[in-house]
Amino acid sequence: MLVAAPEAVGNYQETAPSLPPKAKLRLASGMVGSLGDGKVRRDLEHLGATLGWVSNPDMLPYMGDPQKASAEAGEAMLKARVNVALSLFEKALAGEKPDTAPMLWWLRPMMRLPE
Repeated sequence: MLVAAPEAVGNYQETAPSLPPKAKLRLASGMVGSLGDGKVRRDLEHLGATLGWVSNPDMLPYMGDPQKASAEAGEAMLKARVNVALSLFEKALAGEKPDTAPMLWWLRPMMRLPE
């Protein structure tokens, strides 16, 4: 938002960060994540942060620390997302199957486990 419409952004420098993931979730994601590759660790860290956020009865309408925001970081994130989107469009137009893996995709074998 800072890069696209800075005039629409309030005083984010005084906005408190949302709560970090609970210690147990951070520990579990770190332990399990260390068994896999970096993607597994990042997925679990994000899942832990999300679960901590949605389970908070005083949940804020955002995740993270707004005080760390900058127009430069927003520009970099926007460029990265546009590059990913363009790459997927180019593959689709060329008749290639886009190679994407949703978050937690590595858990799909668990669907085959008996209940």
